[in-house]
Amino acid sequence: YEYYAFTITVYSWIIPLTEGWNLISIPFVHETGDVEEVLLDQLYECLPDEESYAVWSYQFNGEDSEWQKAKRNGYGNLESVEPGHSYWIKIEGCENTALKGFGRKMHIPPGIPPEVDAPFNHWMMIGRYGVLGTTPGEAGELYKDTALETLFVDDNARVLEYQWDGDFESTDYLNPYQGYWAYIIDSEHETGTYAPDGTYWNN
Repeated sequence: YEYYAFTITVYSWIIPLTEGWNLISIPFVHETGDVEEVLLDQLYECLPDEESYAVWSYQFNGEDSEWQKAKRNGYGNLESVEPGHSYWIKIEGCENTALKGFGRKMHIPPGIPPEVDAPFNHWMMIGRYGVLGTTPGEAGELYKDTALETLFVDDNARVLEYQWDGDFESTDYLNPYQGYWAYIIDSEHETGTYAPDGTYWNN
């Protein structure tokens, strides 16, 4: 008899990337969240030269919105990659590649889902928590009202999805691994919190 040994790696996410700009999000919490571990080291050969910023994210810090960015050598003000945010990644010289990674559904410890501060009446970049849909058969689709329910005061939210041809289209559904631009309207408040609901975060 002959015996063979082999190893199977099961990733928490595998996100296909194409030449040009890609708008992505990770669905779970990476162990460190460090931008070099999650993105840069793995995609190094497929990112622009070290003079250009390869990863961008428009984030709200509780007071202001600003671009955070990183070059492939780690230089820049973007330090972490987290669910709830989305990230522009520019791929050069690799027609097709994939971003792979490992993550947990919850912070361990203390087991509290991550939250993202969100400005109202202002564009922001968001990411999808989790990978499953709200009902069987939805192939991961999550209705925007469900995904953004912690931000809604009324039913007004504009969510844009980036298309492979470079255009944006309005969407009512958020899919795993994709990033989105969102505009949340609230005439009574300036800021809110984008936090995952347990019904879809724990999936």
